[in-house]
Amino acid sequence: MPAISFSAGVQLPNPIYVDSGVAIAFFYKTHSCHIPATTFVLESLKQARQLLFSTLAIDELWHTLMHTWHKDATANKFDPSKPAHVARWSAQVKQTTDDLFRISNVKHCPSHAGDTVVPLALTALQACNLGARDAFHLARMNAAGISAIATLDADFDKVLPVQPALTIVKIA
Repeated sequence: MPAISFSAGVQLPNPIYVDSGVAIAFFYKTHSCHIPATTFVLESLKQARQLLFSTLAIDELWHTLMHTWHKDATANKFDPSKPAHVARWSAQVKQTTDDLFRISNVKHCPSHAGDTVVPLALTALQACNLGARDAFHLARMNAAGISAIATLDADFDKVLPVQPALTIVKIA
């Protein structure tokens, strides 16, 4: 079952690597996919499915939320080179991260040395025509032996012809 269109009650694989877009939608309440992302997290709890987040996904979550919160609050662009901008949102970023990892089935994705992940990312970049960040997400999954990803990103559909054992849980 390479692609699953998520809805409440659908049987989920275990474990599931979670792409940053799902986490962003979960935490950003006005995101168009906030309710489906929240339903996915709740359903994964109900089914006792482990959700794995890589440092790359956390980095993308922090980046997007700080930029979005700042723009919502000030109508200005977030500038990470300005200490006041970072200071304004650092406590909220910490709280968001703490909240994420307080969810009982959420764990850190196992880390692997760059000498394993980088060649896998290059293969994904070339064979699947993925963008750089998506190639690294796929490489982290492959290095950790994870065969399922929850994502909002249709670009991962390009992986199926090359990696047919991948299960994509589509959150929309």
